[in-house]
Amino acid sequence: EYKFSERLRALGISTPEPLGYGLGKRMSCIIQEFNEGESIIEMLLQGKIDRATMFSLLASFLNTLKQNHIRHNDLHLDNILVCDEKLYLIDLHTMKFKKRFTLNDEINNLTHALAMVYDGMKEKEKETFFNTYGSPDLRGYVEENIQRLKRRWIRKKKKRAFDQTSRTHVAGEYIYLAGNENCGKGDYVEVIKDDRKVRVERYTDHIRKHYRNKRRLERAWKTHVVLAYMNYTIGPRAYYVRRPSLIEDGYIAMED
Repeated sequence: EYKFSERLRALGISTPEPLGYGLGKRMSCIIQEFNEGESIIEMLLQGKIDRATMFSLLASFLNTLKQNHIRHNDLHLDNILVCDEKLYLIDLHTMKFKKRFTLNDEINNLTHALAMVYDGMKEKEKETFFNTYGSPDLRGYVEENIQRLKRRWIRKKKKRAFDQTSRTHVAGEYIYLAGNENCGKGDYVEVIKDDRKVRVERYTDHIRKHYRNKRRLERAWKTHVVLAYMNYTIGPRAYYVRRPSLIEDGYIAMED
């Protein structure tokens, strides 16, 4: 990553300046300048930048990577930062400089970059993006690969739903979606539903859904985690899951 950072900057491609690196018995680290920017996905979700401007910047940026034969291999929009309307590439350890940049390399970059936002793009935005990129004929290939990539991501994220990751925090029998460690602490109010499958309770600041069946609980939590990774807000935001014990059902705490 240190060497790639230097090489990118020599090519005029923005990335945080590498200041040094360290090696240890069980880990290594890179020291970089601190970048005040935010990821593209956060900027789009929070409406902090004009969408047309953002997609135009992204298309031009991806074309620059193509011209320099750079395949990132993990080019989701959390790995591209925006600072002063300039894009910075980060997380470079799996990146490759290719002697020959193939169609597969090109599709890989485009697919990873667009997968998290493509469903939310308007038809005009998609047309403009591919025209700005300079290859409107690639749209069909990219759309097919986005669907394949999403299926692969979903399988991968489901397997990691109960592990400590960048999006989940494990604390004993509780697993929190990152940033929600202080949510779901209110007082009990009432029972909303109680049957053979679930018991749903309202608290002053959240809902708790107790599952009688462990498999149902696991499936539901995996789905919440996948939605969080994909930045989809099509259901109540989950805060944490409480794993079942020998005497208690497990439950998911979520927004009301």
